[in-house]
Amino acid sequence: MDAQTQPQWTFTPQNPYQINSVALDYNGDRCVFGTSSEYGQGDFAFYCCDGRGNALWSEPLSPSATQGFFWACISDNGDYAAGGGQYSEDSGFLKAYDCHTGKVMLDVSLPGRVNQVSMNHDGRYLVAVFSDTVQLYRREEDQYALRSSQALNAEELSFYGNSAVIATDGNTVVVSGRNYDQDKGYVFVFDIEDEKLAHLRGCLVDTASMRVAVSHHGQFWAAVLHDGSCVLFSRDDPATPFARCQPTLAGLGIGYGLDLVCTEQNQVLAACGVNISNSDDQGLLYVVKSDGKTASLAWQAPLTYPANPGISLDRAGRFVTATDGAPEGKEESAGHFYLFDAQNGAALWRYQTSLMNWPMMITGSGKRILGGSDDGLAYYWHNE
Repeated sequence: MDAQTQPQWTFTPQNPYQINSVALDYNGDRCVFGTSSEYGQGDFAFYCCDGRGNALWSEPLSPSATQGFFWACISDNGDYAAGGGQYSEDSGFLKAYDCHTGKVMLDVSLPGRVNQVSMNHDGRYLVAVFSDTVQLYRREEDQYALRSSQALNAEELSFYGNSAVIATDGNTVVVSGRNYDQDKGYVFVFDIEDEKLAHLRGCLVDTASMRVAVSHHGQFWAAVLHDGSCVLFSRDDPATPFARCQPTLAGLGIGYGLDLVCTEQNQVLAACGVNISNSDDQGLLYVVKSDGKTASLAWQAPLTYPANPGISLDRAGRFVTATDGAPEGKEESAGHFYLFDAQNGAALWRYQTSLMNWPMMITGSGKRILGGSDDGLAYYWHNE
């Protein structure tokens, strides 16, 4: 294996279960993640490390849960973090932390698993999505307070919220919804007005919307859909995608991973990780390039196993990460962490683990990368 694929360090939590989500601040000086288990109960915890792999603090999840932490996020400045997940099938939780001390700034139980958490650049706002609801919290001194809660209803349908992100500038929230009865999706867009969610507009799509991503200034956003396609939007018309892109490939299936950036040169890049239903059950990473008005498929690259949500881009659109691995009942395939050149699709490196990998994130600066694996370890790379 090429030396550049070797991680700078790895971290083993006190009770190594699985790591389902990881997050880094803009420069990679602080890393957060929570432990979980897909198949049973455990004594899970939320961890914060520095950029050298030293544990700064950890906070146990109490009481013992059936799955634990499903998603983690951290503010760009590294001051605040949050984690969400579930205690049991019908009971979720949302927690927020001061990254300097580990102080718990929010601890609420919710009627459903928290599927994603997201913070703006300084952690003033925290967004969480669960069941058919998206919530907005605001930091007030040493705690987070609920400021707004919105039901995900549109077109006389109710949608299950599986993804929610806030632009780093803190002005735009995008939410992905799925209606299981009619197998339709909806992409909700909210402005933050008077520190509350104001429904801007949205778009009904003909298949389930699985994950959303938004540019740092909230001008552009995208959703990856159940059929593996990607729809792109701009503020010029929030209710209508200006492009829908999909590789021409037999067996293209569900989209699991997505990220989007708008570079200083006003190039919009959307990176999508999707599954391929074929004899090898592979995955596919593809990147769409856009000028904000039209878009086209730039490149695509196969993944050894089905794609997972570890798709991330640095702010300048130079690099893109990906993860793969397949569950097979309670058995799992091996997994990989990947790094590609986001502009031309060149494979830069691949690192294999004994079990599947779900999360991976590159910093906004593009210089540090963090991944989490079902083998129980967090992996950290330098990228310079």
